[in-house]
Amino acid sequence: MIKKTILVALSVLGLAAFVGVAAASAAEEFHTSGTVGEKVSGSQTITHTISVEGSEASCETAELEGEVLSETGVSFGVAPVYGGCKAFGFKEATFQSSECVFTFNSKTTAGHATWALSGCANGGLRILVSIPFIAKCTVHIKNQTGINRVSYENSVNKKEMTIKLTSTGIHSEVLSSTGACPLKVGTNTATTYSGSSKMTAAGGGQLFWE
Repeated sequence: MIKKTILVALSVLGLAAFVGVAAASAAEEFHTSGTVGEKVSGSQTITHTISVEGSEASCETAELEGEVLSETGVSFGVAPVYGGCKAFGFKEATFQSSECVFTFNSKTTAGHATWALSGCANGGLRILVSIPFIAKCTVHIKNQTGINRVSYENSVNKKEMTIKLTSTGIHSEVLSSTGACPLKVGTNTATTYSGSSKMTAAGGGQLFWE
């Protein structure tokens, strides 16, 4: 039996790519025809939406960015970058995702894999609403593993890979809620993350899961 080992190497900028551990077979892995160091990226095709206590937060842009570290791997890591955000009924919000990495596992059960949030400068992804004299909301989604329900779909030519998130049961904490903020301070284990992104390699080569 031939084992493949893909080295883990996340950059100081929070960018990531094909990473992993020893794999016994080629089944259900991420693949690319790109060269090491080539950029990969994806824009949302379905709006990335986080729901906390039934109140939603989303952004006009949600980019996933990384770079190729190996041609094949059992994990796929990207850095999320958000812009033009709104949250919890307010038109202006900030998603703090500095140094965060989303690491998606290739192996699936009943059509879905798991993923992890790690590396965040704040110890997690934060959503902030701060409107003087009106409202303040602070939500902290801590670094965590085993987040459920992510799936992958390839284009016919295998040059685009769609990552679809329908995740539930995510651990979060409302750190502050004042004024008109609709949230309740405390921990929450029913936060959800939904949305999809279409990933491509900068060089136009193949990028796929199988």
